[in-house]
Amino acid sequence: MKIHVKEIECSFPSLIHEKFGKVEDATNDWLLEFNLIQSRSALERVNRSKLGRLPCRIHPRTPFKFVLWATKLYTWLFMFDDQFDDGPLGRKMTKMYPIFVALLKILGTDAADEAITEFTKKMRAHFEKENSANGEKAMLKRVRRRSSAWNIAAKFVDLVSCKNNIPIDYSLWEDPLAMYADHIQRVLTSPICLSLAELWRDYCRFTDPDLQERTSFYFARYLRSYFKECEMRKAKGFPDVETYIRNRQDAGGMLLSLEVIEFTEQAPIPKEIYQSADFQKLRVQIINIVCWTNDLFSFEKEYAHGDINNLVIVLQNALQCPFQEAADKANDMLAEEIRAFVDTQETLQSWVREKYDKEVSDSLGRHIFIYQNWIKGHIDWCFESLRYHQVPDVDQYLENIFTCNAKSDMRRKKNAIINQTIQT
Repeated sequence: MKIHVKEIECSFPSLIHEKFGKVEDATNDWLLEFNLIQSRSALERVNRSKLGRLPCRIHPRTPFKFVLWATKLYTWLFMFDDQFDDGPLGRKMTKMYPIFVALLKILGTDAADEAITEFTKKMRAHFEKENSANGEKAMLKRVRRRSSAWNIAAKFVDLVSCKNNIPIDYSLWEDPLAMYADHIQRVLTSPICLSLAELWRDYCRFTDPDLQERTSFYFARYLRSYFKECEMRKAKGFPDVETYIRNRQDAGGMLLSLEVIEFTEQAPIPKEIYQSADFQKLRVQIINIVCWTNDLFSFEKEYAHGDINNLVIVLQNALQCPFQEAADKANDMLAEEIRAFVDTQETLQSWVREKYDKEVSDSLGRHIFIYQNWIKGHIDWCFESLRYHQVPDVDQYLENIFTCNAKSDMRRKKNAIINQTIQT
């Protein structure tokens, strides 16, 4: 299914970092070093997608070490997202849980710990609902899987309670953290966790605990969105447009990407400005703009994969119209949101100039400069990248990045892949 994406009206200039080639090469080395790329086909897809080009358009004047860090983070998010959107992980909550817990353990903040508690409660409720729905057949299957001696009594209670229709409080012994302890430990030594640990270590060197807590909070919201998308897929129906847009704001990592601007640009924002209605409104607008642009360009890929989490697909279902008409409607929404962004930006900057000194005003200006580059740079990247213009078989690029391969020599593999690509 193909659609025509109309020209997106945007008056911001096209910019790119002067060292984008060096940034791309260094990022590829990092991906190979951490085994996030394990095959030639996966490396070729990264190069065709020009993943490193996007952050270089967003951060065209950022010092090299910070734009490189941002490029690693955005590429990490792309590769992580593919595992759930394109692969089977996005359809099973039980597969997501141990991965999310492992990632949150790396952050080690109060916000991360609170998210682990929340996700664990969610899993317990999921198990209870599953057992209640499946009845005695599911119960007997669970009993056969039990192996530890301390569960002998639990087996008996399971059978008796099931036979007599007595409600069971599984929280007495069903502890998801204990159940998945070995799995979580394996994920902690995987490429996806080890690479995140390095990113987080570097981030913490230049940020204070308050910013780390806030960043962890938004990372948890990002992970939570995968649970919501999983629920929408299992619902065998389409979300309404408002519900989809609200969840889309958390998905894709945009909240996290905006949160790290203070770090990459070394541009702190006073709490009063950060919490102001206009600043928060501006953040929502830029997230909508980037996410809706992404949905327009990724429609073909997501439609081919049977994924309903796309604005064009949700609009088509809501309006009961052809897909091209839905795409045009999404484009109109996008143009209106860009105009609203410009108005909010001007109002916010005028207020800050009147109330704060030049240093604070300049710091806000650096944030808004990045926001503008997110709009124009993302549009430019969507046209130049082949990420959404080709729909390869997922087996060609999805690799196991959630478990450790102890026998793998990362450096040897990196050199082999590079040499093979050069020879071709």
